Amino acid sequence: MADVRGLEGLGGGGNDDIRDGILTLPAAISIREPKIAAMFRNPTKDNQSAMAVSFKRNLPEAENYLDQIAGEAKEEGRLFGSNREVLNTLVEHTRGLTRH
Repeated sequence: MADVRGLEGLGGGGNDDIRDGILTLPAAISIREPKIAAMFRNPTKDNQSAMAVSFKRNLPEAENYLDQIAGEAKEEGRLFGSNREVLNTLVEHTRGLTRH
């Protein structure tokens, strides 16, 4: 998420993950499209921009998925955790790192 958004403070800020073929959540969602999957398997300077556009287009779906996981983590903490407040704070902080 950070690389797609260009959040340099989180290690992003470019197309490094695209160039290096690192499967991020936006990439995982994007490669469901056969054209993007083919580009991801063989990244070139010419197709990095197209992949970046696809990854950005899929950010909302990635955000929703991460929100779902965060909700599940909170529920697990509520059901089984001995220190729910700390877990909730950690989940919220972690989710906040990649939000707009």
